[in-house]
Amino acid sequence: MHPGRSAEILMGDELIGFIGELHPTVSKERGLAATYVFELNADVLFKERDTVMKYDPLPKFPGVRRDLAIVVDEKISASEVQRAIEDNGGKWLRDVELFDVYEGEHLPAGKKSLAYALSFLNKEETLTDEDIQVVHEQIVSKLQSRLGASLRG
Repeated sequence: MHPGRSAEILMGDELIGFIGELHPTVSKERGLAATYVFELNADVLFKERDTVMKYDPLPKFPGVRRDLAIVVDEKISASEVQRAIEDNGGKWLRDVELFDVYEGEHLPAGKKSLAYALSFLNKEETLTDEDIQVVHEQIVSKLQSRLGASLRG
């Protein structure tokens, strides 16, 4: 194996395999381009697998998706904004996904627009527009006060 491009695979403290690139000399002797190989002891993996199946039942009530586009200073990271959304999204927020980053002619210099898809779900009842609007306003308020964000209009 190539000394700088290989690794052992451990499960806990037990060695169960390896992965890596063949040593260049071996590859050259056999007329191969860069070749990667691995070996894995599947028996050990199968012994460790959980035999009890776990699942979340499908929700009885529909989820809601709401898009949020904000303008922030270009130095503020998308992950920082996402954390702020998650911290203030309340108990129904299930997922936050960044789907657009824009920097260009329709924004002031030093600014960028970030657009997120927010997914909400209440497992107990159907969410109303009013329910989501309250949470949405709470998120926007925190983004404005914490990060100086403004809604993109």
